[in-house]
Amino acid sequence: MTAPTCCVPRYPRPHPPLPPSRTVRYNKPMTVCIAAICQQQSSPKIVLCSDRRLDYGYAGASDSIVKIDSTGYGWMSLFACADWNSVIALREHMRAVWRASLTPATRGEALGSAERMGQLFLVTSFAKPLTEVLLCGFVQATPMIFYIRIEKGKSTVTPIGTFGAIGAGGSIASVFMGQRDCGPYDSLGKTLYAVYEAKRASEKASGVGPDTSIGFISPVPSPHLHDCPIGVVRPKGIQYLERCYKRYGFKSIHALPEMSSDMVTLRVPEDLQSTTADPSRQQPSPESPAKSDES
Repeated sequence: MTAPTCCVPRYPRPHPPLPPSRTVRYNKPMTVCIAAICQQQSSPKIVLCSDRRLDYGYAGASDSIVKIDSTGYGWMSLFACADWNSVIALREHMRAVWRASLTPATRGEALGSAERMGQLFLVTSFAKPLTEVLLCGFVQATPMIFYIRIEKGKSTVTPIGTFGAIGAGGSIASVFMGQRDCGPYDSLGKTLYAVYEAKRASEKASGVGPDTSIGFISPVPSPHLHDCPIGVVRPKGIQYLERCYKRYGFKSIHALPEMSSDMVTLRVPEDLQSTTADPSRQQPSPESPAKSDES
């Protein structure tokens, strides 16, 4: 009995070419994070706020993530990124670098430490997607906010004077904060509501969750403490802010009277370049100039 034989091709079979490698494209950072400087009875405060949404893509989403982290020496950080793994890596990196150095005694030292943290993080593999950070704290009772942006191997640090907002809803939140004329001398109560209102308005942006974490920090009692207490607004306070938002916040337009015909006029497009605001008013002719001081 002989073993079965098979026909072996003389030349190897051709295989289809491999598809070209795809470049991973990271989306815009989800979430919204807001920080605003204010005061309470002449004592400086910094209000911190964020949503709690973490999007897992096709696997769904969770609204139980805390995005406010203690960096060290009473400084707090808020993170926004499309890749949460990059946030975790940056968070641990910032803790290690910030706590390994001395407490910042001047604004320049704090800015230098923030820039050094960003530059050292660039050597890791987590520095590719766009990651935004609001680093908040006090230097000798002076409130400070630094905006850190890491993207495509570059890191920039920008000081912020009054308030800052990052993430997918950051642009909307900044507009509402500006409309409320938020400033460093506003009261804590007013700033808490303004920040909450801005966060609620930013929920129109994709990736911003409905749940809210909001609180405030004060100058640290001791510069050697790493984990300092933060004033957290409890659920009862969130309910109070929500009632204020429904009363004073942005409202939809349900009925608006139409403009009458005498409020609109037809113009030739070339006439729109005229400097005359009202076509019924005529400009003085060169032959009859307006009265001067010499006449």
